Amino acid sequence: MTDSPQQSDDFDPHETDWEEHYLEQFGSKAAIEAETEHEMLIDQALARWKSVTKRIDPRTKEEIRLITYHGLETYPGSFADLKPHIIDAVSAAYPIPVELRGVLQEYQDWQDLRAARYQVCGWEMSQGVGARELILEDILSNRPGKTLDDIAVRATWWHSQCTEDFDVGNETHDQLHERILADIAELSAAPHAARVSTGFLSRWLKKGS
Repeated sequence: MTDSPQQSDDFDPHETDWEEHYLEQFGSKAAIEAETEHEMLIDQALARWKSVTKRIDPRTKEEIRLITYHGLETYPGSFADLKPHIIDAVSAAYPIPVELRGVLQEYQDWQDLRAARYQVCGWEMSQGVGARELILEDILSNRPGKTLDDIAVRATWWHSQCTEDFDVGNETHDQLHERILADIAELSAAPHAARVSTGFLSRWLKKGS
């Protein structure tokens, strides 16, 4: 993932040429359109539930392929909307990163590609990729942190959720906060070095509760 365009003093996100930005980031429109290896693996994992319907666009007279997956909504809104067989298949399509930093990086990479496809090509991502993103979101929010770095990544994720979605709601806010405190408690029960490392972060979070 690369950074968004550098913001000048008169930066206005509504006037940013995002198409130009993503073309520069990915190198070309063809690179943005190209199906990635991970997309192919997700599609293969869902193959048994895949249906393809063909029709002619009355306006352009071009053939359109409509792809659906049994048990997977076109635009699933949350992890809770995913069926168990979809979760299992998409999770096993290729390994989910062990550390939360890798999970966050994959999630950000998908978000970058999603934005580029939309801005440059006018495309939406596949349902399978959408399911993968929701699985990654659930891991970032709920999988217990095992290291101090996991906690730092979760704090970054927590911050992004609460600042990018101003309507995140008290329940979600509290769940994220409690998950971080639970991570700290688990690490605090570890050897002395871990207790020392997490002490300041624990006190800081308690002040905000």
